[in-house]
Amino acid sequence: MNELFTRAIFGGIYVAIIIAVLRFGEAFAPILFFLFSALCFGEVIRLSGFTVRQGAPWLFLIFLSIWFSAIFPNLGLYGLGIAFLSATLWGRASKKHRKALLRVLYVLQPFVIATVGIQHAIISAEFVLFVFAVIWLNDTGAYLSGKNFGKTPLAPAISPKKTWEGFLGGILLAVLGQWILFPFLFANHAPLKASLLAIFIGTAATMGDLIQSRMKRKAGVKDSGNILPGHGGAFDRLDSFIFALPVSLFLHIAIPGLQ
Repeated sequence: MNELFTRAIFGGIYVAIIIAVLRFGEAFAPILFFLFSALCFGEVIRLSGFTVRQGAPWLFLIFLSIWFSAIFPNLGLYGLGIAFLSATLWGRASKKHRKALLRVLYVLQPFVIATVGIQHAIISAEFVLFVFAVIWLNDTGAYLSGKNFGKTPLAPAISPKKTWEGFLGGILLAVLGQWILFPFLFANHAPLKASLLAIFIGTAATMGDLIQSRMKRKAGVKDSGNILPGHGGAFDRLDSFIFALPVSLFLHIAIPGLQ
């Protein structure tokens, strides 16, 4: 009960911060995304077998250069040029270095995409909140249905506790939310189109979770970090969003009027 209470408290704080920023403080969204990406950056370096100090010289420069390009688009070519040169020098060292580089770019991309998308009005902060909300519903549905009905392993070699029943239950709750709950929470909500998006977000969220589970399994650790008591690291909480955001953005652009 103690662990459950701790998990609920810190999970609630995490959700409240995201809602507060994306619904009421859009100007602070780049700061929030930068913080999330920085925390995931540190954790993924450790999962790749490096300390932050070992990875800092080139990977940290890549991280800052890409963020520089996102925040100051007029000088973006300079930042991307530095990032490309740093990536080339780092990646030449070994396969282990290249793998770490790809992982860093993987955890960095959704937060940069969200920042640039909001700054250039490609997406709204509310749309990013919508993606988070679908993921939260999907996670809840997957947990409840997996716990009560889960029998068929989804990916036993990667995440033994995940089941097809949990996966389908997560998608079902995410879709039901578009008809029952979300019309009251999001302006101009179109349930039919949003339901289609929810299916893809739920699927992508599960893929993101499995990708992170494979990283942790290879590293021989249970959690990517310990910044959130009861939840693990920032990467543990954001693994679904990292894969789901670019998928949802593609659909948002490809299907006019979606959400």
